[in-house]
Parts: sequence; structure tokens; C-alpha cells
Amino acid sequence: MAYPPPPVPPPMPPHLAHALQIPNPSPSSTPQPTPATTTKRPFHPSTLFFYGTLQDPLVLQSILNLPSPPTMRKASLVHPEEENISVRMWGIYPALVIPAATIVSGTVWHCSSAAHFARLEEYETNAYTWCECAVTLDVDINVDVDVNSGEEVLRGCRTFCWAGDAESKELEEGVFDLERWQRNFRGSIVRGR
Repeated sequence: MAYPPPPVPPPMPPHLAHALQIPNPSPSSTPQPTPATTTKRPFHPSTLFFYGTLQDPLVLQSILNLPSPPTMRKASLVHPEEENISVRMWGIYPALVIPAATIVSGTVWHCSSAAHFARLEEYETNAYTWCECAVTLDVDINVDVDVNSGEEVLRGCRTFCWAGDAESKELEEGVFDLERWQRNFRGSIVRGR
């Protein structure tokens, strides 16, 4: 059974629209199909943090049409560069929302292709926009050490955040269960691999 497509997201909240320099439509206007992606920010190779379906290497391979599953590393997003976040659920999909304090577990992968990043933006739909973030890594790679915590911190990463209002009625409290999602829904994305 295929899960229905996600609903059109609400207009971008003013705090994100201002930070991203994207005009926020008036509350009386109908949301446009691509509010978070109409103004493109330049791509540069960066490490991406995934906390939902893209944590699954087979899903990332399928979405990007890679010849083999990518190498990913476990990591935790502690906070974006300037704000705290939390995860709420948008149907079966997790959504990072601002503000609330929490630690979010996931994986990181280095994206060096503008075409791959554009494809990931398309996969995430206009319900999400990318945000810069810092992550702590579970493995040792070339990173800075945060002198305050002693943890290895990789700054300047990107992740996909909820583009709508953090208090939207479309979001529910909940936890994303990757194993459950893999059992029940992965087949709709990963075919013939």
C-alpha cells in the first residue's frame, strides 16, 4: 500500500522567511506549491544530516540513483548554529521544528554534487527547507573539538527542517521509527535493489 502524498505545507513562518530572505505570503493567500524553494541559495559541497527516511542508505541510493549504497556515519544534531530544534511527526514523516531543545539522532553523508542536493530538495518536498546545523559524530573524522564539551563537532552541515509553523496542527508529537518505516514503507521507494 502506498502512503498518500504529504499535504501542501503552510506558509513559511516569519522567523525562517526572514532568515532565508524568502517573502512570507499573507495569511489570506493560498500557499504556493514551492514556498521554500522559490528562492534558491547557492549550493556548495557540504555534509548533510539525515534524521528520517534518508538515514537508510538504500533509500539514499535509490533517490540519487547511486551505483551502490553510500557510506554514512552515525551522528547527533544537538542544535542548529543559533537555535534549538525538536522533532515532531508529519504523518509518517519526521519534521525538525524550531524552537525546542533536544538531541536528534541520525546519520551524516557528504554531498558534493549540486544535482544530488537538488534531487534531495525535491524528495523532501516544499514542506521542508534546508538549515545549517552542527552535529556531533559517533566516529572520528576530520572535525573540530568543542572545548566546552570535549565532543567532536562538525559545523556547517545542512539538514532539512520543517518549512511551516512549528505550532502547525499538521504536526503531532511522536518519534520516527526507522525500522518500522523500513518494514512498512521502504518498498515504495526502493524497488529492484
